[in-house]
Amino acid sequence: RLLESCTVEEFRQEETVVELLNELESADSQIAQQRSEHIHSEEVVWTCGYSPLIMHFLLEAGKKRRFKVFVSEAAPECSGHRLASELAGRGIDTTLITDAAVYAIMARVHKLIIRAEVVLAEGSVITRPTCRLAADAARAHAVPVLVLTELHRISERFPHDISAIEKSFVPSTLLPYESISPFQSRVGVSNPRYAIVPSSQVSIFVTDIGSFSSNFAYYLLRELYGARNHDGLG
Repeated sequence: RLLESCTVEEFRQEETVVELLNELESADSQIAQQRSEHIHSEEVVWTCGYSPLIMHFLLEAGKKRRFKVFVSEAAPECSGHRLASELAGRGIDTTLITDAAVYAIMARVHKLIIRAEVVLAEGSVITRPTCRLAADAARAHAVPVLVLTELHRISERFPHDISAIEKSFVPSTLLPYESISPFQSRVGVSNPRYAIVPSSQVSIFVTDIGSFSSNFAYYLLRELYGARNHDGLG
């Protein structure tokens, strides 16, 4: 019926869209299948806030191995409360940690797992600010950092030409409007939405086509977008 109602070119475009949707739907499962390579028995894993991908990854790992998870609460939205509750409800040993305690406890952790919102062309990662804080603590304690990301989150852009990291949440989540006094009205409120983790702080990228070292972005960009457009990367 599709062939009868459209041209060959339109049919090929339709096939491409269906293939893309199938890849997007299966990406989480393909990433979670690699959990045995990265999470081992009796390890302590740290993650930040709530992410369906990270939850899927940890739940799949919990089917085979016993390990402990520390979760940063990711203030001010505190989405880590949800992740900690859901992991604990599924039988995984989970501890919720305030963001301020990251440096104090990171020495007890075997690896940090964060979710990438975007992977930039030279391997830096745009993520939530609490993940940047945890990544800095991980570097100080020589803890490896794993970044979970799908291929479609890899960008051609570099840190110097993006505006996403400049976006902020509304200030009222930190300082409610009704609490503002004449004195507080002179206080500036910064509530950033994103932060950048440099590629030098990333140990491994776990993607839906496998795991790669932190310099993988250059090679995947050449594969995805063509060498002609990226000969200057490196």
